[in-house]
Amino acid sequence: MNKVLIKTIIIKSIPRKVIKINGVWVYKHHRCVCGCNERIPFNHSHIKTGIPIFINGHQNRGENNSFFGKHHSSDTKEEQSKARKKYYQENPGATSGENNGMYGKHHSIKTKKELSKSSSGKNNGMYDIHLCGEDNGMYGKTHSSITIEKMRKARKKFFKEHPEMLENLSKARKKYWQDLDLYSKAKIMKRVRKFQKYVSNSELIVRTELDNLKIKYIPNVHEIEGTPDDVIPTKDGHPIALFVDGCYWHGCKCKDWNKVEYYLFERMIEQKIYDRMINKKLTKQGYKVIRIWEHDVKNEKYKKILNKVIYNGTR
Repeated sequence: MNKVLIKTIIIKSIPRKVIKINGVWVYKHHRCVCGCNERIPFNHSHIKTGIPIFINGHQNRGENNSFFGKHHSSDTKEEQSKARKKYYQENPGATSGENNGMYGKHHSIKTKKELSKSSSGKNNGMYDIHLCGEDNGMYGKTHSSITIEKMRKARKKFFKEHPEMLENLSKARKKYWQDLDLYSKAKIMKRVRKFQKYVSNSELIVRTELDNLKIKYIPNVHEIEGTPDDVIPTKDGHPIALFVDGCYWHGCKCKDWNKVEYYLFERMIEQKIYDRMINKKLTKQGYKVIRIWEHDVKNEKYKKILNKVIYNGTR
């Protein structure tokens, strides 16, 4: 039979009380009685069987469900949880790929909004819970470079669309940092340094010079207090803890601190106190502490420091 003729027959068989919404034929005046208030989709079988009062799968929703308004006991919930865990352990691929009921399907915009609303804020089971260390699912793992790039782009897009959120986040961070005591701030900075993989240009230049002088060094020793940028062994048994400090973050005199915001100035003072504390601790432990400023690296004065102090101690 001709394709045009078949199409004509199908269109003629669709009743007049049916309309097309988003590519789906639905009844104009018949809605699901479960409470969702959605239009019932048209099906050719309805011509013989009649128009249903429910959308397929909505029969057990709301008050039509025999369990409506009831709750499982804590014992029943625990048994269900154990049974579910056991089932997924025995059948690891039970809900993946084609076995998943949502395979190849997508939630509607309305459903996505409802799901987001139901799991946001205090409705979220993880609200006000912070998993650290081994309790965190990402403990000991790292995101791939592709995932990191996707996250970065998504974050950038979000803050571009919601600039007020970025401003609120910035204010919250400032307030949080100001409310912390010095000891807590020192602990946070120590943690940041431990996991920080970024190496500044100044550090790279100093390490290149150490390589040229054929001086052995150990970079970023996290086990030592303050995490020195480089540790250099010496003959006299007093190793050198070398720090390459940025002028801005460590409060060098070469910067004009009158133009800086108060909270940044306060943070710089705290960093200087922390640096002095580290110097005293390392000196007591038998280390020789050397700090090279960022501007010394740019002016190439660091070479004199390395030649005079380090070269004499390591030879």
